Amino acid sequence: MSNLLYLPALQGSFGNWTYYTALIEISDLVERVGYARQLQHNERLSQLIQRRLDEDRRARDISEYLLTTESRFF
Repeated sequence: MSNLLYLPALQGSFGNWTYYTALIEISDLVERVGYARQLQHNERLSQLIQRRLDEDRRARDISEYLLTTESRFF
């Protein structure tokens, strides 16, 4: 596999953030993306870096954040 991957993308904006969306083959994604727990040997640090979403507890907080924060970075 080559480390370079070129993807056609669409540019958009959300609040004051610019973002890009693109389609990527699952096999290319799997080769390039992993969970924090796979990269960090310190379990506590891994938990701080990437937590699982508790949907019951967080959905309201997330919607409130998106409605009230101008940058809406998510």
